[in-house]
Amino acid sequence: MLMTHNSRLAAFDLLKHVFSKKLDLEEALNRSVTYKALEAKDKSFARMIASTVLRRYGQMLALINQFKDHPEPLHPQDLELILCVGLAQILCMRTPAHAALNETVNLCEILKLSKCKGLVNGILRNIDRDGRVLFDAMSNDMCMPTWLYESWQRDYGSEQAQFMAEACLKEAPLDICVKNREDISIWQENLGADLLPTGALRLKENVDVTELQGFQLGAWWVQDFAAQIPAKLFGDIRGKNILDFCAAPGGKTMQLASMGASVTALDRSVSRMQRLEENTVRIGVQSAVEVVVADVLNYNSQKLYDGVLLDAPCTATGTIRRHPDLLHLKSQKDVQRLSDLQHKILEKAATFVKDGGMLIYATCSLQKQEGEDVIEAFLAKNKSFKRQKIEAIELGGLTQLITPLGDLRCLPHYLKDQGGMDGFYAARLVRIA
Repeated sequence: MLMTHNSRLAAFDLLKHVFSKKLDLEEALNRSVTYKALEAKDKSFARMIASTVLRRYGQMLALINQFKDHPEPLHPQDLELILCVGLAQILCMRTPAHAALNETVNLCEILKLSKCKGLVNGILRNIDRDGRVLFDAMSNDMCMPTWLYESWQRDYGSEQAQFMAEACLKEAPLDICVKNREDISIWQENLGADLLPTGALRLKENVDVTELQGFQLGAWWVQDFAAQIPAKLFGDIRGKNILDFCAAPGGKTMQLASMGASVTALDRSVSRMQRLEENTVRIGVQSAVEVVVADVLNYNSQKLYDGVLLDAPCTATGTIRRHPDLLHLKSQKDVQRLSDLQHKILEKAATFVKDGGMLIYATCSLQKQEGEDVIEAFLAKNKSFKRQKIEAIELGGLTQLITPLGDLRCLPHYLKDQGGMDGFYAARLVRIA
């Protein structure tokens, strides 16, 4: 009797959720009954297969097309995903070939595609024998949507675009932000972590962080190195009032509160703000945080703040390393739609900044249309704000993160030898009148 709950079937189901139902991978993990029925170890294996396929799908399809014996698309399309599940194991995960082949071919029977077992078996065996060199020689841009890669070429040049594509195909490491800066060295030693230039800690392997020392104590939380920078651009905010616009899920809120600010966290998502509240309780900063659930564009208050942090909704192309499903879910239309929204939200956020106060605009997008272009348009229209340049000393001496105009621009291949970073943009503005 065939097992109907196995990790390869779960990986296939996760991929169907992404490609057919257009759900992000996290939502697919929550919805897939097959995946949720697995033991923890098998869940990790299924997720790794799915993530690998999402990263390398373009290269895998090109290889399949070279090894199938007819030019027409495979029918049904599920065959492509079955083959990709096998290729992820054979070419990328170094699963023993006999296990990868046999179990992947068995998917055909489970999915009522028994007549295709010979085809799947033949293609996988031929690629295992003759396709490895071809696969390794394929360019990384084959895995990037054409619109996305071409935008990187325009914005950063061909060489940088190649480096970015290569970095985006690697799994991201886990970084943590320590609540009390004076405890960084303690937690570096306790967790065996690497210290990054701005004080972030990088774990040496991806693990279940909830089982690590200090998590339940609220001594630290998970937050990428690049994502930790925008809040630090405020400088000393002890005793100041800061508005965290679009605050959920709360990493920057916790940063601001742990830095000594009184924080108003604003976001429209009820579920994500509930998670934010839970996180502030775990970290022990809930008394410094006022939680407001409201649409940012419709939010009205007479209160002005010493600082406003706007981590704007964006395409999140800077987080492809963590969310490879973005390669298949985002489009140029999303960039335009979100850019239009970012202009509006930034204008709104600016109304809450007091004279002499600071406004930090940030996105985890690699698209300049969502970053630099938004700021230039805002400054051209709002003469009461000026850019305050970011200095290398604020970034641990990482001059390559600073643009010629003095903004922050992190690219995923920066700090390559230490594991890279998420793509991020931030600009620091000050109200002058």
